[in-house]
Amino acid sequence: MNDYKSIWQKYTKSKSDFTLEEYQELQLEIAFLKKQLSSQSKLIKKLKEDAHQDSLTKLWNRRKFQEDLDKSIAYNRRYSRSSGLLFIDLNHFKAINDTLGHLAGDNVLQHVSEILKKNCRINDEVYRLGGDEFVIIMPEVTQEVVQAKSKTLENAISQSSMFFKGQEVCLSASIGFEIVDGSKNKNNVLESADKQMYKVKQQFHSLQLVS
Repeated sequence: MNDYKSIWQKYTKSKSDFTLEEYQELQLEIAFLKKQLSSQSKLIKKLKEDAHQDSLTKLWNRRKFQEDLDKSIAYNRRYSRSSGLLFIDLNHFKAINDTLGHLAGDNVLQHVSEILKKNCRINDEVYRLGGDEFVIIMPEVTQEVVQAKSKTLENAISQSSMFFKGQEVCLSASIGFEIVDGSKNKNNVLESADKQMYKVKQQFHSLQLVS
């Protein structure tokens, strides 16, 4: 049934050279091959998705982010465009894990993932880099749009209702942003966004000490 060479030899024969039985058998063999190819294509697609997907949140993972950021920089350099990059880090995530357990932490990550997806445009891409670190690539935006989006996401996370085993979990995030254009390489972009995010986080902790 899966002798491809034999099937090809039969297929190249003139239709008039087949008996009815041979022709029907060939059609069955061709249908079988089409089904196999379809199954293999679906499997390959799933394997590619799994290789680029975070298993917990179902967001894109670090590997996919690195690939997409390279593409974004190359595209912006070629067409003189700009994209936005948002670095998101949850505040006090370790404390949540320590006091409520890692299952609570997992629930928080899934909760925040849904908030990020819900508050992004259809062509924005959301990634989980690992731990409680997320990043978003926003194509075709200005610095003003990216800055406004960072405030929107901060508010959406802090104002969301999150409960674990009947206990409310208060959430907040520190978000840094950077504009990605053709003038910067990947390392410059990542370093700048990361520094901004930690600057915001330091300000958050300073405010908490004052209060």
